[in-house]
Amino acid sequence: MNFSSKPVSRQCDRSIRRPEIGRSRHRWILPLGLLMILGWSGCGSPTATRTDTRSLSDSDRSSSTSTEVTEEDYSRAMTAGELVGFVGSRQVTVLDGGSEITTMIHNIYDAGFQVIGSYDSAGATYRFTRQGPEKLGHFDPERSFQMVSGIDSPIEFREGLQ
Repeated sequence: MNFSSKPVSRQCDRSIRRPEIGRSRHRWILPLGLLMILGWSGCGSPTATRTDTRSLSDSDRSSSTSTEVTEEDYSRAMTAGELVGFVGSRQVTVLDGGSEITTMIHNIYDAGFQVIGSYDSAGATYRFTRQGPEKLGHFDPERSFQMVSGIDSPIEFREGLQ
C-alpha cells in the first residue's frame, strides 16, 4: 500500500512491447491454406499426356517426358461358371530422355466393379487397402487375382464384359 499523498499512476510502460503473437499467426493462415489446397488439387504438378512419338524430333525426345496409356480392355473372371470379378488391362509407355519403357498394367475389380488391386506384366501384385497399396508378391495372372480377391477356386478369364 502507498500511504503517500501522491496518486500512483497505473499506466503501462509502452516502451516495452511484446510481439503480437496471435495477430502474426493469423496473417499466415489464408496464404498457407491456399498453398495446401493448390497442392492437394494437383495444380502446378505435371500431368500424364498422350504423345505421338513419331512427331517428336530426337532433340525433343531427349529432353521431354511423356506417358502413353491405351484404353482399358476388360476380361471377366469366372469360377465354376459364376462371375467373381473383372480384370482391366492397359498398356503404359513412358518416354523419358530418349529411353522408352512399355509395360502392361492389369487392374483387378470385384464383381461390383470396385478396383481392389493390380498386377503388372512382371507379375508384381498389389492389394489396395485403406492404408495404401500392399505388395503381395510376384504371381501369374490367375494367382494374382486369387491373392487379391481371396478366392481359392480356379479362375477362368473370358474376353469382354458380357
